[in-house]
Amino acid sequence: MTLGIFSDILPKQDRPGAHVLHTDMHMHILPGLDDGAVRMEESVMLVKALSALGYKKCICTPHIQTSVYLNTPENIYAACSALRSVLDAEQIEMEIQGAAEYYIDDDFADQHPGFTGLLTLRENWILVETGLHVRSAAFDRTLFDMQLAGFQPVLAHPERYAWMFEKQDLSVAAQYREAGIIFQTNIMSFSGLYGEGPKKYARKLADAGYIDLLGTDLHNARQLPFLENALRDKYVLKLIRSQLLKNAKL
Repeated sequence: MTLGIFSDILPKQDRPGAHVLHTDMHMHILPGLDDGAVRMEESVMLVKALSALGYKKCICTPHIQTSVYLNTPENIYAACSALRSVLDAEQIEMEIQGAAEYYIDDDFADQHPGFTGLLTLRENWILVETGLHVRSAAFDRTLFDMQLAGFQPVLAHPERYAWMFEKQDLSVAAQYREAGIIFQTNIMSFSGLYGEGPKKYARKLADAGYIDLLGTDLHNARQLPFLENALRDKYVLKLIRSQLLKNAKL
């Protein structure tokens, strides 16, 4: 694992992750809660890597999905507290906040009546996802009902949804933008972690000005080289320099 990628690109004070993004708002680094970090030692290592890249705040977003990831605010907050304690003991500076990535399926509204008790990125912003190949039949209606209830849906990694990117046009994305949905793109999509389709579509979203937030969606150490490469990608640098991203507001 290398963490010195910016040395030949930008002086330390100008490194984009440190001074503009500031906050990673999509990650799976809490130990043992989902398909991300397994042990506390792994969680701490990932935090150290993010810190070395310039991040100051981690909003941890474990999956919450019916019958798959049965996380609750209580166990997420407990895991955040445990991670903070270890970081403090090792004198590692990083702000840790708890939220969640909610999988919207046909049962979501019944599992969360009135959308009460949902964990948010900030105030009323809720990170949501659905099936990568087929969206839930209730997806659009659930997003609309969330908005009626006063919440702001933040759609995680739209560039990864085959039902959105398969034609490589912006028609479906435009519908969600017009409906007021905020888009969060995975930084590592720009370095090809998820394949050429998502990579090309991430670029289209960037060119169209459709990206509001950049998140790592970090799960494990194997992804770190992709993250490092993506943080020097010309599309990512252009996004960061545009000052249109909302990461620093979280």
